[in-house]
Amino acid sequence: MKLWWPQCETMIAARAAYILYKDEKYKKLYEDKIKKKKKYFIDKEHGEWYGYLHYDNTVSTDLKGNIFKGPFHVPRLYIIMSIIDEYENK
Repeated sequence: MKLWWPQCETMIAARAAYILYKDEKYKKLYEDKIKKKKKYFIDKEHGEWYGYLHYDNTVSTDLKGNIFKGPFHVPRLYIIMSIIDEYENK
């Protein structure tokens, strides 16, 4: 299974690693995760992220929230990305 929260945390870590080390592999990892997030995790019709994908990227369940998937990782990702964007644009 592919879960939403490791995807979020990987994007944060990859972008931070690129800023710190300037190694293109981290930039590539971050960009790859963005593409996959947009293609598979985001519900284009109703918004929000699917929480669970099968290993082949098909949606396991269309629930957007449950006792495990609450409003933490996705908003945190977007907040941190906006902070990094602001930092990089200075």
